[in-house]
Amino acid sequence: DNNNPDYVTAGESLDTISEVTPRVLRNTNTFLAGKDSLTAENVADLHDLLRDVQEICSSVQQQDSAKINDLLTKNAIPKLGKLYYVVHPKAGTVKLGKVEALAGHANAAASKLLTDVFQLAAAARCGGARLQQPAAGTADANRALLTAQQLTGPYILEPEAQSTLISAADALSSSAHSLAAAWSPIIQEAQHESAGKKLAKDLEELDEVLENFRRACREPEPENIVHKSVRKPVPPPRKPSDEEVRVKQYSAALEKITTGLRAAEEDVKSVYELSLDAPNMHKDQVTGVKKALEKKIALGNAATSSLLACYATEPFDHATAAKSTSDLATLLPKISQDAKVLSNTMPEKQKKAFLDDVLAMFDATRKVIDAAQNNRSNLNDAAIEYGNKSGALIYSVCTDFDPSQEKEVISRAKAIGESVSELTEGSSALMSGAEVTDLLCARGKACVTAAGNLLYTAKLVAPSVQIQECREILLTKSAALNDQLRAFSDSWRPLAKDPKHKAVVGALDAKTKKVQGLLEELKQDLDSGKLVKMRPSELLVVEDTPLRRLTVALIDSAMKKSSNSSLPADQRRAYSEYGRSLSAAIERLDRDNALCKKEPHSLDKRRELEASVQSLQVLALQSRPSLGGRQQEYIVDLTEYVKELSQEAETMASTAARCDTKHKEIDKSCQEITEEAERIMSPSNHHARGDDTTVDDIHEVDKFARATDVRVKRIASHIDQLPDSKDKILLDSQSVNLEDSCHMLRFASQSAIATAQSASLDETLLSLAELENKLDDMLAARGQHGSYVHESIPWSVRSSLLQATRSISSQPQLCSALTQYIQAQRTRTDLTDPDAKKRLQEHLRKLTYLLRILTVETSRRVATWQELDGPEVAAVMEQVVKEIDLGCSLNQPKKVQSSVLQNIDMNRLLLSCDVIKIEGDRKDVEDKLHQTASKLSSMLSTVTSSLSQPSSVARSLSVVANTANELAAVARALKRPDDPVYNSKIEDSVKDVTFQTYSVLKASELVCQEPNHPAYRRRLLDACRALNDALNNMCRTTSLDRKSQRECSELARNLQFNQTLLQSAQPTCALPYTECVDALATQQEVIQKLSSDQPMSKQQFSAALSYVSAAVCNSAELASHCAYLMSLGERDQEAARVGVVDVRRLRAAAEAARAACYRVLQFDAQQAKEEAVHLISQSQAIIEALTEAENKSVHVREEVRAAARALRAG
Repeated sequence: DNNNPDYVTAGESLDTISEVTPRVLRNTNTFLAGKDSLTAENVADLHDLLRDVQEICSSVQQQDSAKINDLLTKNAIPKLGKLYYVVHPKAGTVKLGKVEALAGHANAAASKLLTDVFQLAAAARCGGARLQQPAAGTADANRALLTAQQLTGPYILEPEAQSTLISAADALSSSAHSLAAAWSPIIQEAQHESAGKKLAKDLEELDEVLENFRRACREPEPENIVHKSVRKPVPPPRKPSDEEVRVKQYSAALEKITTGLRAAEEDVKSVYELSLDAPNMHKDQVTGVKKALEKKIALGNAATSSLLACYATEPFDHATAAKSTSDLATLLPKISQDAKVLSNTMPEKQKKAFLDDVLAMFDATRKVIDAAQNNRSNLNDAAIEYGNKSGALIYSVCTDFDPSQEKEVISRAKAIGESVSELTEGSSALMSGAEVTDLLCARGKACVTAAGNLLYTAKLVAPSVQIQECREILLTKSAALNDQLRAFSDSWRPLAKDPKHKAVVGALDAKTKKVQGLLEELKQDLDSGKLVKMRPSELLVVEDTPLRRLTVALIDSAMKKSSNSSLPADQRRAYSEYGRSLSAAIERLDRDNALCKKEPHSLDKRRELEASVQSLQVLALQSRPSLGGRQQEYIVDLTEYVKELSQEAETMASTAARCDTKHKEIDKSCQEITEEAERIMSPSNHHARGDDTTVDDIHEVDKFARATDVRVKRIASHIDQLPDSKDKILLDSQSVNLEDSCHMLRFASQSAIATAQSASLDETLLSLAELENKLDDMLAARGQHGSYVHESIPWSVRSSLLQATRSISSQPQLCSALTQYIQAQRTRTDLTDPDAKKRLQEHLRKLTYLLRILTVETSRRVATWQELDGPEVAAVMEQVVKEIDLGCSLNQPKKVQSSVLQNIDMNRLLLSCDVIKIEGDRKDVEDKLHQTASKLSSMLSTVTSSLSQPSSVARSLSVVANTANELAAVARALKRPDDPVYNSKIEDSVKDVTFQTYSVLKASELVCQEPNHPAYRRRLLDACRALNDALNNMCRTTSLDRKSQRECSELARNLQFNQTLLQSAQPTCALPYTECVDALATQQEVIQKLSSDQPMSKQQFSAALSYVSAAVCNSAELASHCAYLMSLGERDQEAARVGVVDVRRLRAAAEAARAACYRVLQFDAQQAKEEAVHLISQSQAIIEALTEAENKSVHVREEVRAAARALRAG
């Protein structure tokens, strides 16, 4: 097996070859002495064979499977057969032919089975991946059987050869049945039912052929009168007994749980010292995690009690012990995962106490396993310790623990145990003869052991007996005790005939009935809930998602068609079955979505949800009953859905035309549908088939589907208003078909969009996991030697990460921004200081953890076709922002000065959750948007003018934040339900405005703290400029039809910004004074030429307004720059002559190159090569900017050198 080589068996085989080869060589000369030359010549080939065997052994050591197969098939197998017939002529020829034929039949049957399995895998798509590994195993087993037949066929009369062939057949049969277990869940779905029947028939045929093959191997060779075998038959190798197999399985389970315990402890210890806060989970989510952990611990207790019961009984039940141990090993990693998540919702002190309890239970489990393996005398003490430790843990997480309930369960078990003790003591009066005494002692001991098992199990599971599995294990132990009681009572029953024992037997029968009554009472009370307060069944909170709504619409359409008498009966049945299948699928989706929402930390729940969604999509799109015999080819080509919808609209129009009354509303809507569909399918729109369909194409198809849905509803409403008639029946029937086609188009397009988004999120999760695994390596202190940068994290790095986080589905941006942020933190931290390094590790692990949770929650919303931004996403996003803020303050001195932002909820700007709801006429809302945007723009001037007054600037910044939030709500109110592309552009513009507002607030805070810092003032000016550009872009995005009003408002905002620009004593460009004055004169000439009183058209006005706006803005910037240069003293006059250093250009070039470097790190080799081309051009831009800056800084450099010389001289 290339994938799973059996090194143990290979080593044994090599040892056997080494042992046999010398004996073969010693016997060769003796054999040749009595043979003729021809036979001697044939046997001489043995030397060549031995050389081939030696080469095969060398190839085995080199693991060269191709060479091994070549040597076997071309050299070794033919020579082995030839030489065997030389020394044993005519041996088993009849039997060999039969075995060869059956091996060929088995190969054909297995090949046919695998072919059908591959067809099922292709049809099942997502489920088919589960068949890949077992199918490969079956193919390997099939090849192994053929190879074994070729190798051992000539020696078919040898018992060893027969045993080898039978083992190969058993391996193929076992592999085929494992494959059947893998396909069993898939064939449960209706669309795969016929494939399941075919596979079952294939498997039955293979089993039948293999059984005949085994029988042929075991059958003796038909007797030959001439050649009778006189050799004494060699006994076949002993097959391991069933008990030996079970012992081996138990040993493997013990090894598995030992490894699992070690991994689970390390997993818990990894977060013991870290403060990785989980997202602010709702109390219901925390309760859900507690219940899940409680159930896992309870199941672990049940498995442990079952394991311990095996050691208390004779003979030891290895099968039950192996299953219990394996179950416990499977639960351990799940317990550690839930424990980690739950601990992160606790305060630090409570968290460590809780994790101590978890580790204590793991340690107690190890002691139980060690005692079971090595020292059973300590097993009882280990069991008691395990019960105490697991009990302490389960008490801490149990959400509805009832001490009285626990006490009652244990007291019942104790009472049963005491009654059993009385019963066994009373049986001592019957112990007269040795045989009777031995029987009574053995069965009495079995009863006491079973009662002890029941009591220990009750102590373990009593705290969580409200869980169904815990009740079941109690009932199982009760039933086992009842069976032992029955056997015990049967042992004294014959003694009742003896008058001297009659009274004792009667008393024992009464005590037996008492114990059995207690057991029956315990069973009834457990079943009825009288003893146990049954946990109320949790209500499933169904989320009304777009995916669910559209699926329900498909179900309604299918049910309508199933009751349409005009359709054939078989088609009606098909639609009915289709509707039922969709209903079952939507129930699974509701359950998995609720669980995923409840446990956002669980990747398993996310995978289950995605599997449910994919199953629903495949069912809806592939299992839809065909209409009129048309083939279903809708998965890869959305235009087929468009074409079907257009055809249904044409049929609807023709149906309406045949009616007695004209229906203009229907004709108009159908014409609009067909015209739009024709445009969609036109080659000029480049709507290619299959993989060539672009994302923009899919969104355009989705937009068409949404618009058509409105038209279809309009048609249905028109039909409903018609009086009852034959025409109405015809139109109503066709309306169902049209509605169904529209729903299918929407379903297909939405599925395509969600699939593309989910793929990007999967890549994001994978990249985050890779980064998290590399953190320790990235934070290694190699080559640092205590040197690091004493400065804060650059704003460009911080803002890149924040913006990438808000667009979490963009994998390359997020991971490159996070890598850049990690590197920036690394270079600003003394990694040789253990405390500083630990703080940074905690911060980065918490940040990556939160980003992973954010991605999982986003993917849940994508999978169910919801808007990406929701309350759950906003809650996690807020924690991400706070963690980034905390990270940027690491290794920085504490601020003594109070911040002007301390009373402003800045994080709300970065969260997509509107508290403000805007309603009204669209025109009124657009007017309000322009007014609010202008208000926000005007506030920038207020902020810059009040920076010297902290109280005043605090009020101004508060107004800025509130105005930005209000503007975001107004813009979102302009979204259109039938145009997701337009809505996405609005959302992007809103995020841009709110983020730039956030930047203005942060920059203002820095300027207030250090008013004379030129870099901070420059950053504030750049932030204001970016916000003004974002406001203009938002107005252009939202107001598509009112161009004149939009341009006038944009001009007003630009003028307001230029007022802000004129207030700042900062250079606005890098031009020298003379060039700046010349440019200013040119702009004035443009303004003068456009100051005309001649009437003009709207188009001319728009163009003129654009010119004026640009000229005014340029003039303001140039005038401000001239004023700055004129304000310079004599020492800086050189700067006025050559121009100031273009800091903005330098910073932009450096940031672009740095971002490109980190993108290269995230891409594969081919993408990295493409990105490297851009990096080269960006590097050249940096060189040019640096050269220009150096030329403008000559006079400054000379002054610095002179000052340095003066310092040295002094």
